[in-house]
Amino acid sequence: MIRNRWFNKGVLAAVLLVLGAGVPLAAAPVVILKLDDFTCRRPGRRPVFPAAWLPVHEYLTGKNIKYSIGVHCEMFEENHPQTLDWMKEQLAAGRVEFWCHGYRAARNKLADGKLEPGEFERSFEEQKAILEKCRDLSQAALGRPFRAFGPHWSNTTSDTARALAAVPEFRFWLYGPADPAESGGLYCFPRYLALEYKTFIPNLEQFKKQWESRGRNKEAVVLQGHPKSWMWEKGQPRFAEFKKIIEFLESEGCTFSTPSEYCETKVVKP
Repeated sequence: MIRNRWFNKGVLAAVLLVLGAGVPLAAAPVVILKLDDFTCRRPGRRPVFPAAWLPVHEYLTGKNIKYSIGVHCEMFEENHPQTLDWMKEQLAAGRVEFWCHGYRAARNKLADGKLEPGEFERSFEEQKAILEKCRDLSQAALGRPFRAFGPHWSNTTSDTARALAAVPEFRFWLYGPADPAESGGLYCFPRYLALEYKTFIPNLEQFKKQWESRGRNKEAVVLQGHPKSWMWEKGQPRFAEFKKIIEFLESEGCTFSTPSEYCETKVVKP
């Protein structure tokens, strides 16, 4: 626990009780923004900096909000200096935590026309090799391995937990299994509610309906979003709804953290 923070809230609650305000205040949840699908890779074309992320980044950092970004690790093989320099700058500033969102951004077709198995639906040996590859690519490109993992388009299996346990650099699992016995020893962040009420589509009113029953009473909530998909419409209404949700969470008294920072201060010392 962060003792000073809880002590201050406790004092405030006690004062309100003395003043006749009623029941003590509950601490607002810590919010961890899990923003997915960062890549500079464009199959068959030259890599390009993912500029669609910049409005989201500038908005959040303008509010001193920390957040996390899921990276498709195949992008590191492009060795795109502009993208890597930007990532290193964010790491140095402590604004963003990057985490492993798998290796491939999409499922490939096999020679017979069928889709290949999901990355984390394969054998233990294959999954372990994928995670080791992601670890090595991030270490080489950023000077540090990823600590958090969150699956992408692939489902996961019991072998995913075994593979993660075999790659000790991974400590945290975003949207992992609720049962600790199935997590491979990683701390798992559950999925309580959605930032996007349909994938790619944030909506404040829909979010509020979930928040009342699924979010407000939690100690921490992880909220998933896909910034690239918020920017293509005229007027960017999806991005506007995202900003409304952030402002709503601030009005609720929420604070914002990254997966590693939250775990270091609230759950476990890695």
